[in-house]
Amino acid sequence: MLFRQRSNTRTDAVKMRNNFARHRMRALEATKSCLTKYATFSGRSSCSEFWWFYLITGLIQILLSSISVILVVVLYFGLICPILAVSFRRMADVGMRHRWVIFILAALMVFLGAVGPIFPTSRQMVLFELITMTSYWVLALIAFYLLIQPSEPGSNRYGPNPHEVPQ
Repeated sequence: MLFRQRSNTRTDAVKMRNNFARHRMRALEATKSCLTKYATFSGRSSCSEFWWFYLITGLIQILLSSISVILVVVLYFGLICPILAVSFRRMADVGMRHRWVIFILAALMVFLGAVGPIFPTSRQMVLFELITMTSYWVLALIAFYLLIQPSEPGSNRYGPNPHEVPQ
């Protein structure tokens, strides 16, 4: 064939947008998906699945905190595995290796553990707490940046793109 057929890029863009909108998860669907795949660390999770799950569980934690702190702690420990699993799948969707999740979570836990027992009684402790909390927020912002990245187009080594529908 001498001449390549010209594709209608506007039509292609509309098809892609409709395909994406059709497969974007809603809040309850995302929460149900994350809770049923609580131990699935392989595969990929869409951005909407990840953020809806975090939003819903965050709102539940806020509501429970008005009742009892113990309920929040119980919920938090119950959600550790689903949160880790969806974080691993989200990083895989972005194309990042799982060790990034492990590194960031381990560093955040170390910083939180270091800040927990400190009660500022001198300038050195206040300075140490300031450095620790700044480091914590820098790592949290790095994690946030990595998790809001768009999905890698097409399949990657972790599986098919959750936004693309097999034809």
